[in-house]
Amino acid sequence: IFYPFLIAFIPKVIVENMDEPVLLIQFLIGSGIVVILLQAAISFCDSMKDHAYAVFRFCFFRLIDRKALLVPYDILSSQQFQDDYKFSVQFVDDIENGLQATMEHISKLLTNVGLFVLFLTSMTFVDRWIPLYVIALTVMDFSFLVAAQSFEGKHLPELKRLDNQLKTVELRARQAGQAKDIRMFHAAAFFGEMYKRAGDEKSVLVAKIQRKYRTGSIVRSVLGFLRDAGCYAYLIYLLYASKIGLGDFVFMIGIVINFSDNLAGVFMNLAAFTKDMISLRELKRLLKSPESGEDGEVPVPDTFESIRFEGVSYRYGNDQEYVLKDISFCINAGEQIGLVGLNGAGKTTLTLLLCGLLKPTGGKIFYNGIDIEQFSRKEYISLFSNVFQDINLLHFTIGENITGSSDGETWKRVETVLKTAGFERDLGERGTAASIGKTFDERGIDFSGGEKQKLAIARALYKNTAIFILDEPTSAMDPLAEERFVRNYKEIFSNRTSIFISHRLLNTKICDRILLIDHGRLVECGTHEALMKAKGLYYELFCAQQKSYGLI
Repeated sequence: IFYPFLIAFIPKVIVENMDEPVLLIQFLIGSGIVVILLQAAISFCDSMKDHAYAVFRFCFFRLIDRKALLVPYDILSSQQFQDDYKFSVQFVDDIENGLQATMEHISKLLTNVGLFVLFLTSMTFVDRWIPLYVIALTVMDFSFLVAAQSFEGKHLPELKRLDNQLKTVELRARQAGQAKDIRMFHAAAFFGEMYKRAGDEKSVLVAKIQRKYRTGSIVRSVLGFLRDAGCYAYLIYLLYASKIGLGDFVFMIGIVINFSDNLAGVFMNLAAFTKDMISLRELKRLLKSPESGEDGEVPVPDTFESIRFEGVSYRYGNDQEYVLKDISFCINAGEQIGLVGLNGAGKTTLTLLLCGLLKPTGGKIFYNGIDIEQFSRKEYISLFSNVFQDINLLHFTIGENITGSSDGETWKRVETVLKTAGFERDLGERGTAASIGKTFDERGIDFSGGEKQKLAIARALYKNTAIFILDEPTSAMDPLAEERFVRNYKEIFSNRTSIFISHRLLNTKICDRILLIDHGRLVECGTHEALMKAKGLYYELFCAQQKSYGLI
């Protein structure tokens, strides 16, 4: 703060002490040492600043990633959270216009305010009209900047929407998984058209915003000229009228320049920080998202007896249409349940509600007669072992994927569960230490879809919980592997509670009971034999599949 003031003050002392050379030399040596020390301190702080900012940004990345890992699934899967997450990562990552720039604005604002107070006090001792004149023109200058920033802030949501579209197209265009579809279905032109359309919309909007800033810049240049010219003319008048001395004249010339720049800096950094507050609010909203495990306080019972849905309904976010409507059923310990229905019937959503990843929009779920809302969500989720329809294995070792640990001592059961799941691939000398994928290990293995499903089944078996949920666990397996798994299903899950979801009704007929979901409602429930005798929708679907397989 004192460095610019000192640079303006030194010429004043030189002019006023020209007739005392000894004193002047002593002052110049002393002030030179002070300037050198201040410059060294500034350089040191600048060198440390970049490192401090890098550490600061890294800490926020950790907070964002931690929140994504711990936030409840229903919040994580919402569009609001996904938008906030993408924006927050971009905001923290962007050095020029993101979180680091916000910290720069705060630092500069505090410096500008300190210098403003120092210069204002100094100028008032010489003449009170100059600071008032400078403040008035700077406020007018700032009003044009505020107008431009207000216009930009008004269109910020639209800019974000277009940026998301552009980034999505860019991401999809370079993903290996999308490359086959793009080339096979000649979609390159369509991708190009989408990118051009979003890019053109953004260009038009950015041009409008830049016009506002350009207009303000021209007006501000004129006001800046009037401000400086007016001050210099007034100071020359005061000098010739002998109202100030030559030392004060030189001092005021330096002060006016610095005062004008710092007052403009106060307004500009304040405006920039006000704009940054919009981004900071979105980052804060993400970091304030509730985390799993903080809901109830009742301990989860050690022994599983039953789980019951009572009038459960669910809809995603603000959607008007319910995915599930008034679902009621009970699953007892040791039962093997088949869950079937047409595509989009709500089967997967039902299992997500069952294992606590989603909360019902209406109705209640009871575990051993206790409302699951009374349990810690984290503890309740730990009761379930899931094989999800979309298999997502981490690019770590097989042992780490199945156990969730890098401690080899915990891998003793891994080979057993792999064998039970029907995984038969020869892993060579590395065994379960072989990596999945090549992200972290060039020798990693790219497994087929069916092999990934077996690894996912092995992971669920290793967890060995009270309830198993298997969502289309054999859809990618070859016919022989699928037949072996279904044949051994009863043995694998004997004395265990399981829910088997499948479109192949020949697979689920082995279950103790079958629940049929249609358009979000539970329409049929019973054994395979009972449902076939009822000759309802289940009978119709089963016969259709038998016919397609040539069994009837």
